[in-house]
Amino acid sequence: MGIGTNLHLVFTSYVMNARINYDHFDIKHMNPAWFIPMAAISIASMLMYQKTQNIIFSSIGIVLLTILTLFISMLIIKTSKAIMDKEICVAE
Repeated sequence: MGIGTNLHLVFTSYVMNARINYDHFDIKHMNPAWFIPMAAISIASMLMYQKTQNIIFSSIGIVLLTILTLFISMLIIKTSKAIMDKEICVAE
């Protein structure tokens, strides 16, 4: 792997870690626009794996899809909790 690939992997890991471990997350801060690039990179990685049969592309795609699944699960859980606590979806 080249230096650009390694730097991109480090930067992606840093950003994902910052998003996951940020203490002040609130349900209103979650935005689907966060997930679109991750889904696109996952799909592109799987397509590159089909073309090159290089296992690193498959691994990157699987890891990013796993992280995406965790983010979406966290969003569903936080939304459900906010609805139950009557923080959102409340008639005025």
